[in-house]
Amino acid sequence: YEFVPSAVFSQPPIGSCGYTEAEAAKKYGSVDVYMTTFKPMKHTMPTGRGEEEKIMMKMLVVSDGLKDAGRVVGCHMVGADAAEMMQGIAV
Repeated sequence: YEFVPSAVFSQPPIGSCGYTEAEAAKKYGSVDVYMTTFKPMKHTMPTGRGEEEKIMMKMLVVSDGLKDAGRVVGCHMVGADAAEMMQGIAV
């Protein structure tokens, strides 16, 4: 199977689905890497901890000009509720 999501319920939690950056580059030739950090939804209202608790997300997308251009082939997250969010991303 491809793109089976997995989770590690550690501190901080980890969620992953799809290929790693190295695996994706080897299979597709070239991938674009998008990385971002954001605060969890539970901190969108003032809680006093919004700046302390962040989530990091890395998304791998097949580069333009290749057969599967624009296809998301990997997504990886570290932070609060990352394991649960990965279920929805995997679908």
